[in-house]
Amino acid sequence: MSDPDAAAVAQAVFYNMTGQAVELVVNGYLKDAESIEPIPTTIPYTPAHNTQHTYQRTPGEAHENEFGDTNTVLFEAPGFRVEVTIDVDITEYQVNNPLLIFMFQTGVVVTCPTIDSIAYVGHSGDTIQVNPSTGTRL
Repeated sequence: MSDPDAAAVAQAVFYNMTGQAVELVVNGYLKDAESIEPIPTTIPYTPAHNTQHTYQRTPGEAHENEFGDTNTVLFEAPGFRVEVTIDVDITEYQVNNPLLIFMFQTGVVVTCPTIDSIAYVGHSGDTIQVNPSTGTRL
């Protein structure tokens, strides 16, 4: 018999909004670095996202290929390197809701389209508070 809660778990999905392929490392698991292609220069301009690894949302501490309450995200390409911490208010954004993470050359935008689509923003070195009460919004 399958676990009924397993189907309810969503993912964190990373979109590359830059003009260069980026190397992505989530939560320090270096062996799981992933290359994500640049945003296309022709129609339909749909940004590439992570496909090699899935980052399943989990309450508490994240393990390999998971996205928990507190997460480190590092991505880089020639000419830039961005590292942020993303703290997710798990009571507001429960694990059955996906998080979309948009990576730019100077920062990151995090949103949850199934809850409220508030855009939380941070630059390299920042901690992004994904929390409707205290988070930094766009």
